[in-house]
Amino acid sequence: MKKNGIIVQYAPYKTGGKEELKFEDILSDILKKATSKLKSEIEKANISLNLTSKYKYFTSILHLLEKTKEENAETFTKYPVCKKTYETINNYLETHHSFNTESQLNNTYFTLKPKYYSNLEEIYDFLANNLYIDDEKFSFEDFKSVLFQQNCKTSLNFNCSTPLIITIIKNMMPLFSDFSRKRIIDSGRFITKTTEKKKGKPISKSIYDTNINRLKKIKNVEHKRKASEIEDFFKQIIHK
Repeated sequence: MKKNGIIVQYAPYKTGGKEELKFEDILSDILKKATSKLKSEIEKANISLNLTSKYKYFTSILHLLEKTKEENAETFTKYPVCKKTYETINNYLETHHSFNTESQLNNTYFTLKPKYYSNLEEIYDFLANNLYIDDEKFSFEDFKSVLFQQNCKTSLNFNCSTPLIITIIKNMMPLFSDFSRKRIIDSGRFITKTTEKKKGKPISKSIYDTNINRLKKIKNVEHKRKASEIEDFFKQIIHK
C-alpha cells in the first residue's frame, strides 16, 4: 500500500500492468455488502421470530455494532465510512420496523455500557457458580429484570456475606453509566442474605457505608480470597 491509502494491484488489462485503488473505496464496497446482508438477516428474523425474540435480536445487533465502534475508535476516526453501517442499520430498524434505538437501548433502569452487554451471562454464571446467588430461585432472566426493567417486582437476594455483596456491587459499577450507590439504594432491588435468625434487607446507605469500611479491615483469609477473586473477575471483563 502506498501513502495516503492507495493500493497498487496487478492488472494485466491496464497500461503498465497495474492499477491504483483507494483503500477507503474498497472498504466502502465491503461494508455495503455486509450491510446489505445484515438487512436480509433482519428481514428473516422479522418473519421467523416472535416479538420478544425479534426485539432481543435487534438489540443484540445494535449492541454488537456499538461495541465494535467503541473498540475500534481509532479506525473509525481514520476511516469515517466505517460509521455508515451502524447509522444505516440504526435507521433501517427504526424506519422499517419501528424499533427506536434510543428507547430500546437507553430506556432501562440501570444503563449498561454497550461493550459489556455480551458479558451479562458470564457475570450471572460467576455469581451462581460461586453460590453468591441461588440459581434455582433466581434465573438469568430475573437477573436482567433487576438490572433493566423500569417497574421490576423481582429483587436480587444474595446468598453471601454483606461485605462480599458490597464487593460485587462495587466492582459492577464501572460496567454501567449510572450504577451508583444512590440509585442502587433507591431501587431497593438488592437484598442481603436471609438466615434462620434474620431476614435479608434491601441495601441501605448505612449497610453500604458500614460494609465498605469493613472491607478495609477484613482479616479472615477465606473472606479476603473471595473478595480478591471477585475483583479479579470483574477486572478481566473490564480490560478485555
